[in-house]
Amino acid sequence: MATVIYRDLACASGQEFVFKIFSRLVSNGYQSISWSDGTTRTGSGAAPAAASDLSASDSWWVIKHSTSNRHYTVKNTSSGVNWIMSYTPYNKSISAGDATTPDNHASYTKNLIDNQKYPNSGTTDIKLHLVIDSVTGTFYAFGRRTPFVGGDTAACIVMFSEIFTPLTWPDDPEPVVTGFHFNDNNNAQSGIVDSCPFNRFGKWRRYGISGETWENGTILFSSLFSAAGNTTLNPSGQDVLYDADYGDSNMPGPIGKSSMLKMINPYRSPIVGVDSGGELNWAAFGQFAIPNDGIALGS
Repeated sequence: MATVIYRDLACASGQEFVFKIFSRLVSNGYQSISWSDGTTRTGSGAAPAAASDLSASDSWWVIKHSTSNRHYTVKNTSSGVNWIMSYTPYNKSISAGDATTPDNHASYTKNLIDNQKYPNSGTTDIKLHLVIDSVTGTFYAFGRRTPFVGGDTAACIVMFSEIFTPLTWPDDPEPVVTGFHFNDNNNAQSGIVDSCPFNRFGKWRRYGISGETWENGTILFSSLFSAAGNTTLNPSGQDVLYDADYGDSNMPGPIGKSSMLKMINPYRSPIVGVDSGGELNWAAFGQFAIPNDGIALGS
């Protein structure tokens, strides 16, 4: 794993949030394929120059991981507040779209739900914590309101795609889960544990063999019998990290183990961190711990 960490990236709009994620992916193992400002599609590996290029409704950006050939798309569907994230698995070519339709594969490009992905009321400034594995293409982006709202809160936005370690099908050729979720109550990470309605996650099941299907609305993190974020399990008080497993409510058992995240108890806010700071090699987002660069996250 070649891990790159970006801490406390300031964002003031949805287009700035997705631009900072995708532009940094392009600097770390990804390449741009095409983009549109909502009026004109530009291909041949071009990329938007600034977040403002994605400010119009129907603007979009397509990138791919250079090694695996997996494609990812973000599309602004309403004023930088509502977004679609799309995913195309490896070894599937995409065809050119147009000014309002991103490049895609007719059968294998799949969308996560089109709904609000960025705050449009209250505090709308965000600090972004982004971790990228440039070799596999795994990335996690946690956005939190700034100044931090305090209390038992963490992230209001989570965007990610992970190449996980398969557990129940070791030969899974596409062990990838992709997700994009917003929660205005600043606990987006809670919405991806133990239940996952609204198509927040997506994964190809039985990819490449009989029974192949795109699963969304059923993929989730299993919190180990609700241990994640629990404040009473460990009377000694120290933070405990353990494996974060993916499950599928349509199938028994875990489907895979996260290669980047850990789950944590008790619940910790981002500005407290793991073990109230400790060595600061992990940042805390409620029930999750994600790699950090040794410096405390700012408010």
